[in-house]
Amino acid sequence: MPRVSEIGIYEQRECPTLVVRTRSSVQNLMNVTMDVYGRINAYLAELKETPAGIPFITYHNMDMNDLDIAVGIPVAKELPPRGDMASGRLPQARVVTCMHRGPYNSTGPTYEEMHKWIAAKGLTLFGVVREAYFNSPDDVSEDELLTEITMPLK
Repeated sequence: MPRVSEIGIYEQRECPTLVVRTRSSVQNLMNVTMDVYGRINAYLAELKETPAGIPFITYHNMDMNDLDIAVGIPVAKELPPRGDMASGRLPQARVVTCMHRGPYNSTGPTYEEMHKWIAAKGLTLFGVVREAYFNSPDDVSEDELLTEITMPLK
């Protein structure tokens, strides 16, 4: 089973971020995200700053041919924007979360389990879904990729 943690609720703390809002097809998503992460990390190095958390993508739609996404990295403090890189924030929110292990294209069943769990608890989603990536296909096999899925609640 790809879900490797219990589905649960927690309070997400507010956190500053550097993000690039962009669009991509699901087929090109890896190229787009790796480019953005590389640019953000280069900017952080230039500022002599380091990431303060796990890289993430927030999904503002689920159109696999034209995803509206924000690709970002948490940082310790608000940093000045540059070009298409914006200073942003992960908001304080009550969220449902679950850890998925396996290829990025295999998260469907974990999402389905989360939606069923949310419905069974009578909860209502509000806002954008976020995936945080704890490792990379450059470092581990696809079967060992760890993705935290976070869904904000009303």
